[in-house]
Amino acid sequence: MNLLTTPDESSGRATAAHWQKPVLIVFCTMVVAGVVLGGAPSSPGWQTMVLALVASALLPLAHAAGAGERFAKLPLMVRVLAIAILVLPLLQLIPLPPALLQTMGEGALRSAVLATLGLADDWRPISVVPATTLFAFAMLLPPAAAFYASLALDRRGRRTVVFAFLSIILVAILVGLAQFGSKGTALDIYGTSHRGSFLGFFANRNHQGLMMAIAGAFAIYLAKDRIKRPSVAMATAILVSLVFLISSVGTASRAGIGLTLLGLAIAFYARFVHGTMRWPVVVGGALTAAATLYFVTFSTTAQTALSRFSQIEENGRLEIWEKSAPLFEQYLGVGAGIGSYTAIYPAIERLEDVNPLFFNRMHNDYLELIVEAGLPGLLILLGGSICLAWAVLRGMRNGFEKGSFA
Repeated sequence: MNLLTTPDESSGRATAAHWQKPVLIVFCTMVVAGVVLGGAPSSPGWQTMVLALVASALLPLAHAAGAGERFAKLPLMVRVLAIAILVLPLLQLIPLPPALLQTMGEGALRSAVLATLGLADDWRPISVVPATTLFAFAMLLPPAAAFYASLALDRRGRRTVVFAFLSIILVAILVGLAQFGSKGTALDIYGTSHRGSFLGFFANRNHQGLMMAIAGAFAIYLAKDRIKRPSVAMATAILVSLVFLISSVGTASRAGIGLTLLGLAIAFYARFVHGTMRWPVVVGGALTAAATLYFVTFSTTAQTALSRFSQIEENGRLEIWEKSAPLFEQYLGVGAGIGSYTAIYPAIERLEDVNPLFFNRMHNDYLELIVEAGLPGLLILLGGSICLAWAVLRGMRNGFEKGSFA
């Protein structure tokens, strides 16, 4: 035994190591369940209940495995942001006195409506729709549990989780191929307006496109980490890049295609180019570019997807942002409550726009966050961006090897 290590410390480490395997099993289960069950629910249901329960089980397991000690060693700003993300929706659910809410920037329209109903003196939470904010908190549990559990696992354990994630993504790609090839008649899980697109387990093609971007970057890192021969690792990385790029094009999602290209380029640079520029890298990049050009030139699917980039002004998003502008003034202070956009927009909707259809989202996560979470949410977003930029700069300075599966 190390003379500087007390018996209590040694016993604590042994106990933490004992919980590694349960954490890994539950973590992988949550990842698989998240991909399969988390592709559509926007309201409470059995799918969301399963995810929340698995996440709730993973959190104490991760703590028993030593995640708390490692969390305490993270930079202060990272710890504050991680806690703030979970605490914010809970704070929006606490009933507060009307005078305090008005000083915090409660919407004037809401105050006027409550006064008309004789409820002006009642204590009420910041959230306009507490049920949706509580649901949002429940859906924050899986990513929070994943972050916390990743601290408890060693590199090998995190690599196993990544492998489980990529395995279920491969299944999702096969499901997407069946959907795309059958024009939506096969494996149409949710029957949405995006039927016939490359959806996998999702109801929205944008979400599937984003998943391809995430999985593609992980696949490149896994290839470089597990394959020892540089030439074989690079060839494998090029192959998986094409698979995920083609899959993202199949979704016809502009955001998905753009983020997949960006994610693949950054991952490839970090793993194969950073700090070195050998001829295999140049050849590999040229082959990837040539294959991509061929696919884009001769694929009608690719041409259809790319044509959507010229239709940004025609898809209604700019109109939604413009019509939602009054909400920023009303709820910039503390927000309307996470998940409340659908409920608060009708209050400022113009009479000439009223019809059976409605905006279910602002279709811009950053703008919607400002409306629903206000300045606190904006500060969290800015803080997260700073931490991300700092991590990237540190990686470029010290090498990306250490953070491959962080």
